[in-house]
Amino acid sequence: MTDILLAVVVMCLLAVIGLQVALLLRNIKVDLSPLQHTLEGIDKSYERAERAVRDEIAKNRSEASAAARQSRGELSNSLKTVGESLVVTVHTPGAFF
Repeated sequence: MTDILLAVVVMCLLAVIGLQVALLLRNIKVDLSPLQHTLEGIDKSYERAERAVRDEIAKNRSEASAAARQSRGELSNSLKTVGESLVVTVHTPGAFF
């Protein structure tokens, strides 16, 4: 009885091995064009996002530069006004008393 079971198991094993070899040797052509189109779409999307980020960074840089320039101008005007008022105060006799 065990000899028969052993023979059946060996035959099934050989059948499985034969089918596996047949599957490996078979030429299977896979159509990768949908995947290629999807990857191209992702690539274009990435390029658009990268361009948008670059544009946003450039815009932020120019806005920061303009804000710093304006701040420096305001500070310069304030210092000029303080300096002028200090000159007037110093030249005015009895201003400290």
